[in-house]
Amino acid sequence: MDLRRRGADLVERPQRCLLDAKEATAALDLLAQLHYKDRVSIQPEESGDFGGSIQEGFPTGRVALRFRATTELSFYKQMADEGAHLGVSSVPKGPAGVTPRGAANSWGIWRETKAPDAAWKAVAAWHADPILKLVYDRRNCFPCRQSQFAHPSFKAALYPWEDLEVERAALRDVRIMATPARFTEIDDIWSKAWVAARDGKKSIKDLMAEFIPQANALLAS
Repeated sequence: MDLRRRGADLVERPQRCLLDAKEATAALDLLAQLHYKDRVSIQPEESGDFGGSIQEGFPTGRVALRFRATTELSFYKQMADEGAHLGVSSVPKGPAGVTPRGAANSWGIWRETKAPDAAWKAVAAWHADPILKLVYDRRNCFPCRQSQFAHPSFKAALYPWEDLEVERAALRDVRIMATPARFTEIDDIWSKAWVAARDGKKSIKDLMAEFIPQANALLAS
């Protein structure tokens, strides 16, 4: 079997959206209430005072913890330079004792490509210098292999408040999330629908009744 061609078939693809599960709806309800009831983050009417984004609660000091990709830590460098005491931590395991799902840096090759050998050479090039040095110098990439943590450019680009062991644990423990083919469309529907729940204008129950059928239809197509 040619694993290069079979790789996509070996990944578990989601068939049904599970956001309507009891645990998921409880988490979403808590998140929504933090926004509109406890007002721990920037409110819509305040967005003009914070660069037009209500997602920037962390830099304002209103939010103490943010779950983001390692490659986005550069967004907070200014905070550290101005005296904020920052740090990074691994995402803890959930009640069931499993590690979180996430996405890793990866490159895909279309199964219908007319030049498979050239495509694989291109992917291989991304895992070697000079390209690897370039992306690590610019903090555009996260190691795809444990051995790459020793790359001089990656280590040199680490901020003083970063923890290399946390990064190693992320690569070792996080389960790769299979992204459905129509994820962009599903995400667009969610992003628009979530606003009403976030602002307390729609219940999570009503949001799920609207969103789940649309998501499942796209997953099945």
